[in-house]
Amino acid sequence: MGRLASDGVYLYLADGLNGLLRFDTHGRKAPFSDHAEIRREKPHSVAVDLKGNLYTSDDQATRKYRPDGSRFTGWGAGGALAGGGRVGVAPDGSCYVGKGEAVRKYRPDGSPEPAFGEDGALILFRNIFNLDVDRDGNLYVADYTGDELYSGVRAFTPVGDCLAQYGDASLYGKRRAGSVRVLGDRVYTCTWGNDLFTFARVTRAARERAAYLLAAEAGQAPKIDGKLDEAAWKETPWVPLVANREGADTREATE
Repeated sequence: MGRLASDGVYLYLADGLNGLLRFDTHGRKAPFSDHAEIRREKPHSVAVDLKGNLYTSDDQATRKYRPDGSRFTGWGAGGALAGGGRVGVAPDGSCYVGKGEAVRKYRPDGSPEPAFGEDGALILFRNIFNLDVDRDGNLYVADYTGDELYSGVRAFTPVGDCLAQYGDASLYGKRRAGSVRVLGDRVYTCTWGNDLFTFARVTRAARERAAYLLAAEAGQAPKIDGKLDEAAWKETPWVPLVANREGADTREATE
């Protein structure tokens, strides 16, 4: 995710100067114990999985901690993933780390996932500033650049296929997309000019249709009498994922 994460009990703030800060539901500081290894961290990014485990990342490495702040020493190589950046975690425990031009995916045990993107990485960006993961495991990446080709937020399936783009240079302009957060069926993006935009989340139907079309391009889709069977996605036609804001089309994709 980014500088903020929550497990429903605590709110975590990744402060690169003061370390990882924890707050309760009343906004009061809830420090880790004096012996917790996580107290030595000064991360720029933090994420929480469904078990309450914490993932922190700085400029050097990404690490995994238990809810009490003790470190998973057997995770990754020597207890860490080489190379830091922005970190996000999927419902199945897979971990994404994005920095600069690339996002890499790691299995729940910290080993690289070679099936993601090309040789385990998506190298499609200019300057990754933030990322998030939705409940289906889809990855959202905010590319902080004024480049017309790269500017905006894009969503990817768990295997790295691009699903949709949430805004582009014509929407964000020089303000640039600096953050993305997925809450339920809504996707929120924010620019460095403090402009907030809302979109409909990528749905299972859209994801399945995208997968079908990719299979069709590769000649692997089912055929009936020698023709591609398109009924699977014609029953659920593509619904554009567009900004839900005043003066814009506000149709939402459905499950």
